[in-house]
Amino acid sequence: MLFFRMIACLSALCFTATAFGWNAVGHRLVAQIAYDHLTPQTKLTLEKYNHALDKTFSSTTLINAAPWLDGLRYMNELWLQPMHYINMPFTRDGSEIIPPSPINAITAIHDNSKTLSDPHSSLYNRGFSLRILIHVVGDLHQPMHAVTEYSARFPQGDLGGNRLRLGKNSVAENLHRYWDNGAGILLIKKRYKIKLLQQKAKRIEVKWPCEDSVSMEPEQWAQESHQLAVSTAYQLTYGQKPSQAYQKEARLIVEQRLALAGCRLATLLNQLVDHS
Repeated sequence: MLFFRMIACLSALCFTATAFGWNAVGHRLVAQIAYDHLTPQTKLTLEKYNHALDKTFSSTTLINAAPWLDGLRYMNELWLQPMHYINMPFTRDGSEIIPPSPINAITAIHDNSKTLSDPHSSLYNRGFSLRILIHVVGDLHQPMHAVTEYSARFPQGDLGGNRLRLGKNSVAENLHRYWDNGAGILLIKKRYKIKLLQQKAKRIEVKWPCEDSVSMEPEQWAQESHQLAVSTAYQLTYGQKPSQAYQKEARLIVEQRLALAGCRLATLLNQLVDHS
């Protein structure tokens, strides 16, 4: 089964382009927000799983492990690539659409949740799945990771906005990367030290507190991101420069999605550890 999944993933790469999700700061913020809402027992258990990877990869904290999955692109772990997104299609000009790959961010969350909670899984496999979950839950809350537009310009899809070039601006050259960079709020010239990251996370948590009734279905998370992409992100057309109004709205959405990702990740991890 794993072999065939790997083959499916490699095949999917023929139709995709690099899509990084939130940048490193964004992923670490999601992880920090989640960490703030983990139970003491969950923290201890997850630290054990995380450090089971120390002999294979560099030792790191749960927070700094959040961008780890992006780094594996440079280690030929291409079979993991389709786990970062789900290309839910839409068209505005009636172009033919292509269904998303059966291997995607939603299936990645379901599959790795099972591994993490399986008492028969090795510590290493649980650690690997933990790092995937920390990253992919964040990715699925980035609107451009749940969408691809099919059009006369892009009959094979715009790859989540990666092919949609923007007019000159200070954030990014294409629509996907613009949202990866949080419409500018996640662009940091120097590395975010942990204290600064914690302060930023707290400000987001105060503004967007976790709610007990929050949806825990990855399919719903993807639908939310897709709808935001179609209704808001794609207000920009090819070659258009983001306006101040667009940037303001995008930044508000980014903060809310980071907060939701962190809250939902914490709830998921607490549940998985409790049932393992």
